[in-house]
Formats: sequence, structure tokens, C-alpha cells
Amino acid sequence: MKMNNFIRNKYPGIVLCSLMLLFSCSKEDGQDKEPDTKEKSQLVIIASSTETTIGKEITFEVTADAEAIDADIYINDNKISGTTHTFEEAATYTAVAKKEGYTDSENSTIVVKELQYQTDVYVAGYDQVGSKTVAKYWKNGTPVTLSDGSQNAIAHSIVVDNGDVYVAGTDNDGTGSLAVYWKNGTRVTMTTSSEYPMAYGRSIAVDNGDVYVSGEQKNLSNNVATYWKNGTPVKLAEGGRANGIVVDGGDAHVIGSGYTHPNYIAKHWKNSTRITLTNGDQNSIATAVTVDNGDVYVAGHAFADYGYSIPYSSAKYWKNGTPVTLGENALPTGIAVDNGDVYVSAKDYSNNKNYAKYWKNDTPVVLTDGRYTAEANAITVDNGDVYVAGVDNSKAVYWKNGTPVTLESNWWAKATSIVVIKTPVE
Repeated sequence: MKMNNFIRNKYPGIVLCSLMLLFSCSKEDGQDKEPDTKEKSQLVIIASSTETTIGKEITFEVTADAEAIDADIYINDNKISGTTHTFEEAATYTAVAKKEGYTDSENSTIVVKELQYQTDVYVAGYDQVGSKTVAKYWKNGTPVTLSDGSQNAIAHSIVVDNGDVYVAGTDNDGTGSLAVYWKNGTRVTMTTSSEYPMAYGRSIAVDNGDVYVSGEQKNLSNNVATYWKNGTPVKLAEGGRANGIVVDGGDAHVIGSGYTHPNYIAKHWKNSTRITLTNGDQNSIATAVTVDNGDVYVAGHAFADYGYSIPYSSAKYWKNGTPVTLGENALPTGIAVDNGDVYVSAKDYSNNKNYAKYWKNDTPVVLTDGRYTAEANAITVDNGDVYVAGVDNSKAVYWKNGTPVTLESNWWAKATSIVVIKTPVE
């Protein structure tokens, strides 16, 4: 106790000085540190477009005080990589730029809309003008004549590639039938009547600028199933015909028939390699082909010994060689696959009347009422919409989801092929 009193009494000045020094230093430190009153620069984000469509790329630029800044960009609070972004869904989006040491940019609103398309319907076929058949196609109902009417000509198949219109068919030089195709109305002849007096181009496909046409060539002694690549023939089978062709991954899939006594046999050729679809115990013919996700679908029919006649035909299709029976008394003419569903068009003969019809998977859809002779010759499906080309009451028609569209023609005409092209509208 005495010691404590001694310290308090002996050193009060020392304690007081120490406290004064401490407060003095603290005050000086506070006076030396100036408050940070400098404002942060605000980022500015600029989009290359504030209105766009699905699948289009938008580029963003970020600046501050008129200088380019490498900042992070967020779209709907999600950081993107880099300065570009492709929008996959229609919606309204908010973009903002952020960087440490800067004030965030104001929101930039990006409106993304659904793509708009122009839909064009192309139908190939032929029309009767006087005593001659004239090859033609229709674009959205407007006819485009391909042959001059001096000889019989038929358009069998149509495709559109990069805006170019290709039509396969048959023309005549006055001495025989020629296998031909037209590109934008200009005829390309693939055969000569001196070598093969009868030749037919039945189906067409275009792949990477190469033009493929399937058909057949006939002379007095033989009938040869053939396809042409850029006009050069590839002979597939003696005594046969090549009815359809599609090219997938550079491989040409051709379907048709070959003859092995005593019956015709439905066949599929991959390039030139033959794949037999039936065992030959009855007549069979493959009529159309398509490829979807690597699977090969072939439409065709089997028929009894009464001849090539609809009333005795059993309609079917093959998926990768496995048959699926659809119904009796019908001749399949086209095949399409959409979203896993299989569509087959056909000429139907029931109750002594001719009908246009198609199947969706195994469910038949009859397009006509039987009052007039009708047939369905081709089918395509676009985003669930079903288009069928054919004939009703001697007029070339197509049906969209069952509703008929009559094409401009003379007194007798036929639609043989159909394709639907959608072009994005900016």
C-alpha cells in the first residue's frame, strides 16, 4: 500500500505527460489522413443491338470516361465469358458491366424475339396442254413451266438447295424418252435416245453442290436401275428400276427393285452396295426413302401374282431393314419422319374407289371422300404440319393438314412431289 502511494506521489508528472503525448499523436495522425472524397468512374455498356432474334450473337463494349475498359458482363445476373453472347430463347434480358474500382453500369435491355420465317411450298408435276404433257412446278401456287410442250415431258421430283430449284423428270427428243433434270429452269440431259430409247429421272437429291438423280434406262433388251451423280451414270441392277434417292453424310441411298425370277424384289442400295429388303417369295417394290438421325426408312409394297395392281398390294415400310405393315389395297408413294413419327403417303383402293391417304405411324388419314379418283403421290412434314401432293378429280393438288389447295392447271394435271422451304426473315 505504501509502495502504491509512493508511485502515485513520485511520478504523477510522468503519467500525465505520457497521456498527453498519446492524445497528441492520435490527433496528428488523424489530421495527416485526408478523407477519400474522389468519385468512382461509372462504367458504360453498349450492345451491338438491343433487339435481336434467337440464335443471333450480340457484342458488348464497355467504357469509362470514354476509354475502353476490360470489365465483367452479366446478363440477368449471370456472368458471361468474354464480350459476346448468343441468345437461345425469346425473352427480355438485362445486361450490366461490373469492375472493381468502378461504379456498375446502368442496365442495358436486350429484347430477343422468335425467328420469323417465310414459308414457300414447291410442288412438282405435270399438266396436260393439248395432246402433250408439260413438265412444271408450282411455287406457292404459281406455275413455272419447264418443257415447251412440243413433246411429252413429266416432272417427277423436286428439291430446293441454297435457293436453287432442281427438278428431276423425263423429256422427249422426238425419238425417245430422256432422263433429265432442270436447274432453275435449264434442262440437263443425262441420257441419249440412241443408246437407251427410254430413260426416266424419278427422284433427285443435292448434296454439297453435287446433283444425284435416280431412275432407269431401257433399251430393247434390258432395263437398268441407275443413278446419276452430276450426270455420270452408276448402274445398280439389271432388270430393275431406281425409284428414290436421298444423300446422307455423303452416302447415296437408292431404293427400287430388281428382278430375280420369278419375282421383283424390293431393294436398297447404299452407294452401289445392294441391300435386299425382302426374301423374294412374292413381288415387292420399294418406292420412297428418307434418312433421319442415321436411320434409313424405305416405303414400298408387296403384291401377289396378279400383277402390279393396287387392289392386291400390301403397304409397308422398312426401318433399317425391319418391315412394318401398314394396310392392304394401297400403294405407298412417299415417306417422311418428323420428331420420331413416320408418315407414309399412298394411293388407296378400297370399296372400288381410289382415295388419297397417308399414315401417321400406323394410323390412316384419308384425304378424299371417294367421289372422284384421287391419289397421294408424295409427303413432307414441317414442324408438325403435314403436306401431301397428289391428284383429286383430275386436278393437281396438295393438302396441308388435310385442307386441299388446288393448283392452277388445265383440264388434267398431277402433282408428283412436294417440298417446303422456310427462310428466316430479318
